[in-house]
Amino acid sequence: MGEEQRAIQDLDKAIQLDPDNADIYVNRGSAYGSLGQFQRAIEDFDKAIHLDPDNGSAYANRGNAYGILGQFQRAIEDIDKTINLDPDFAVAYYNRGFTHNQLSQHQRAIQDYGVDPDWWTGGDLGSDPQERSPRCGGSHQHTRRSFERKQFS
Repeated sequence: MGEEQRAIQDLDKAIQLDPDNADIYVNRGSAYGSLGQFQRAIEDFDKAIHLDPDNGSAYANRGNAYGILGQFQRAIEDIDKTINLDPDFAVAYYNRGFTHNQLSQHQRAIQDYGVDPDWWTGGDLGSDPQERSPRCGGSHQHTRRSFERKQFS
């Protein structure tokens, strides 16, 4: 049995002890996401949001799951909510930019990456933005790899 599966078992027990704790559902949803069980992950993120409508992690992770499933508009809606709850969460801007890029909304992607379009010299946005955009500070590399590998943090 892998780490994620053991984590899910432990989180199942934690939910039995504290069924109104939104963070437990976020953690279990992340574990399901790591296993590629995105629909189950979304169900846990939904439960977390129901219990705590201001839980930015639940929206961020659900947005990632929707993005992985190709439901880009739903992903953007959740990422928007994440940013509204925590405007300083740089990775959320990167995720939204990455999602806009998937929708060929390149100008919006550039804005989310925090890059001045006149400064942009990266060429094709289908490849990769500059290693260190002003907004993301380079932290987006882990997020992009996670998104591409369908992994959650």
